[in-house]
Amino acid sequence: MAYLFLTQDQQDDIVAKALRGREHEYANYELNKQNYLAILASPDVVALPVLWPNNLIRYQNIVGEDLAKSLTNPDDFAMVTKLQFRDRVQLLLATTGIEQDKTLQVYNTLLDQLPEGDRRIAAITRVAATK
Repeated sequence: MAYLFLTQDQQDDIVAKALRGREHEYANYELNKQNYLAILASPDVVALPVLWPNNLIRYQNIVGEDLAKSLTNPDDFAMVTKLQFRDRVQLLLATTGIEQDKTLQVYNTLLDQLPEGDRRIAAITRVAATK
C-alpha cells in the first residue's frame, strides 16, 4: 500500500514500536520461565514424588469442591493439590517456551522490516524517547 498520510519516519516508528512491544513480551515470558523454574526447584516441589502415587492418580484432574468431597483424608488432599500445582507449573513452563519462540519469530520478522543504518537508529531513538 502506498500511504498518503504516513511519512517514512512514521512508518518506521510503527515498526520500532512493535519491536519494543515484542521485546517486552519476550522479557515477560523469560521472567515467567525463571519463576516456574524456581518453583519447580523449590524444596517443597522437589520433595514430591516424581510419579503420582497409584492411590491418588484418579484425582489428578479433579479440582475444587469436587476434590474436597472426593478426598476425606487431609494428607491425601494436600498431596493431590501439591501434585496438581507442580504439574500445572510444568505445563506453563513448556507452553511459555513455545510462546516465547513465537514472539522471537515475530520480532525477527519485524526487525527485517526496519532498514539497517540511519533510518533504524533514528526510529529506535524516536521510539525510545516516548512511553
